[in-house]
Amino acid sequence: MEFISNLTNILSQPVVKLGTSALTWWSLIYMSVLMGALMVLTGRTQRFILRQAQDRTKVDVGIIHGISTIVRYVFVGIGFLVILQSAGVDLSSLTILAGAIGLGLTVGLQNLTSNVMSGLTLFLERPVKVGDRVQVDNVTGDITKITFRATTILTDDNIEIIVPNTQFITGKVINWSLSSPNVRLSLPLSLAIDSDPKRIKLLVERLAVDHPGVLKQPEPELIFLGFAESSLKFELWVWTCEYTRRPFVLKSQLYFQIFEKFKEENIAIPFPQTDIHIRTGAFAQIDAEKI
Repeated sequence: MEFISNLTNILSQPVVKLGTSALTWWSLIYMSVLMGALMVLTGRTQRFILRQAQDRTKVDVGIIHGISTIVRYVFVGIGFLVILQSAGVDLSSLTILAGAIGLGLTVGLQNLTSNVMSGLTLFLERPVKVGDRVQVDNVTGDITKITFRATTILTDDNIEIIVPNTQFITGKVINWSLSSPNVRLSLPLSLAIDSDPKRIKLLVERLAVDHPGVLKQPEPELIFLGFAESSLKFELWVWTCEYTRRPFVLKSQLYFQIFEKFKEENIAIPFPQTDIHIRTGAFAQIDAEKI
């Protein structure tokens, strides 16, 4: 009993004083337990709302995630104030603390504040959303998560990269699937200078149309770019939605098929050539003068 009495006395000692309120160890434990319960409850509620909305509505999952995240933070803020008040904390005394936090945000936490505001902009303006295929700051992948501070991108190598939200607001972002999942891929081709462009166009376009990952509309098209020193330059344009997240796989498959087709049709791949013309007349005149 003496141990319990001593422990109770220790936990009842004031630790922090806020204005007219004094926080004891009991108060800190009480608030910590309730805040932990509040975070767990709001997190589970958010996940439940996401599952229900995905199953019963056709609203974009990114919009649902953004709205549910904002609602969660609002409830966490309100719950925090209620917990403080129930713990006997004088809320009017928090104005000094709020001023100190505001000063810290403007001086020492500028990057964090900028990222949070950028995250809020992403939720409201929706330039990118969960599931989009993006390229930002030399990072290409699919967006798997957006928070107020940073966005998670899953690359083709199954590596998750955390990108600060300011990169999406102040930097140049390529969104491959903003308005449509269809993307166009370009495959450069070089052929021997004596190749027949019309025959090449017919063979390559027919081969691309037969590939199951290539869209039939818009149709694949082989563009004749012009002449090089020892080759003809072409570029194959194909549209796809199935390989938006794996464009190099489709390119590789098409290149394999094109190579095999050219091999069957005896179509030559160019190699560097240099023609040397020797004029023998000048050498014959020099030899005659010596004689």
